[in-house]
Amino acid sequence: FMLGMMYREGDKVPKNETEAANWLSKAAGKGHPDAQNILGVLYANGDGVVADQSEAIKWYRKAANQGHSASQFNLGDKFCYGEGTPEDYVSAYAWYYVADLNGFPNAQRTINLIAEEMSKPEIRQAKELVKEMMNKNPKLLNK
Repeated sequence: FMLGMMYREGDKVPKNETEAANWLSKAAGKGHPDAQNILGVLYANGDGVVADQSEAIKWYRKAANQGHSASQFNLGDKFCYGEGTPEDYVSAYAWYYVADLNGFPNAQRTINLIAEEMSKPEIRQAKELVKEMMNKNPKLLNK
């Protein structure tokens, strides 16, 4: 993980996004949630890899399922904006909500903004989805 970050930032080695993606991919494949999240970011932005929103979602989901709040927020964004998945405010709200429970900065503000675009039944559905998600996978909460 650290070598991948060093290549990504150009810290003590020349900055090289392709090398960063290579090393982060190795760490992500071994279940490292920070590496999974950053690999998702690389795929989302096409940094060092070919941009692929579906691949970004795959890596965000792996980290999110381990309680990684940034990945949970990033998944919310993918559902909110329909990037690599159909636009789905209910799922977006649910992921933002879980990220907020894990203390992600600005998640509550984002929940309030998306709620303005949703009906009351959709918000209820999103809150039910959060309960289902947490019952299915208690590791969503990193506390």
